[in-house]
Amino acid sequence: MLTLPPSFFEYTRVTREGAAGRAWAESLPALVETLCARWSLRIDGELMHGANGIAVPVLREGVPYVLKVAWLDEELKAQMLCLRLWDGRGVVRLIDASVEDGALLLERLDSSRSLRAVPLDEALTIAAGLLRRLAIPLSSTTGRWDKLSVATLPTTQALALNFIDSSHTRSASLGHPIPAHVLDLARDLARQVATVSDELLVNYDLHDENILAGEREPWLAIDPRVVVGVPEYGVAQLLWWRLDDMDGERGLLRSLDLIVKSADLDWDLARAWTIVRSVDYWLWGLANGLTIDPVRCARIVETLSGVG
Repeated sequence: MLTLPPSFFEYTRVTREGAAGRAWAESLPALVETLCARWSLRIDGELMHGANGIAVPVLREGVPYVLKVAWLDEELKAQMLCLRLWDGRGVVRLIDASVEDGALLLERLDSSRSLRAVPLDEALTIAAGLLRRLAIPLSSTTGRWDKLSVATLPTTQALALNFIDSSHTRSASLGHPIPAHVLDLARDLARQVATVSDELLVNYDLHDENILAGEREPWLAIDPRVVVGVPEYGVAQLLWWRLDDMDGERGLLRSLDLIVKSADLDWDLARAWTIVRSVDYWLWGLANGLTIDPVRCARIVETLSGVG
């Protein structure tokens, strides 16, 4: 039977969910056995894990796949729906799924080759291209969505309004770590972006480690996180992950320009959403004990607040 590594029980969903999380983790080896029997799979390598679940290399009739089992929540359900909808176009292909088990059978990509090893400009161009390609209109999904499931997807408008409603209280609870003029700027920009709507399905988590080398296509996205709205919402992730590779303020602005051009985005909207999301993540990071990421968010906000 599968053995879970000790690291899976540290700083992951298991610890965040307390007793329920530990019970879920302890059930995984037996669940993997059940799924392997149900889908005629044979384990073919070492288990990998992230913060929310495990990934097991498997074979079926000699064809390599990955069995992913994750904590079941609305985000995972949305991921399953979207993977079915994209059907492998720019994203890992979903072969089978069991919603009640939080299980997905996926095509196997090359986990040893992520976009992280690709030079900055090329990586940003690839990621931005996927951001645009995966941003498809909900109108094109007629008849392929469960209406109740669509209703649970967050919208960029709602996220902007939530930031406006909560940011002052969150900052106050932390002792006002963000300068007042910065928080005011982010709130003003949130009011602006809340007026810009679109009904596009947007994968906003296209960072380097979520884009792997494939055989069908050179690069494919994994583990999508989805909102309904404007693709400019997803720019922040691309900048956060490669900030240290950018040459100061000039390099950051150059990277933003490259992303906007490659994904055919609105520059002002991309800037505004990046500031809002960076301040939001800054607050979240401080509330959750992060030390490096809040400093990185401050750098981005300082640079982008001086232009536009």
